[in-house]
Amino acid sequence: LPCFGLEVECGGGTYVRSIIRDIGREVGSAATMTALDRTKQGQFTLEHCLDRDDWDADKIFDAIERTALLQANEAEAEA
Repeated sequence: LPCFGLEVECGGGTYVRSIIRDIGREVGSAATMTALDRTKQGQFTLEHCLDRDDWDADKIFDAIERTALLQANEAEAEA
């Protein structure tokens, strides 16, 4: 079966699965998305993510604290 990849930079509210469906319709066929890798959400990138092996209460709490500091620093810089 034909297969293609697509890299999309978009804002909130974009339905990537709908875009793929619409591409299939435009070429007179069907299209199904088989994978989606979200590399950024708002100000956060994959660098901010915890590895699955680090999912414990202490490390999650530390990540939340780092996030709060990051947001506070950004708000201060904007003021």
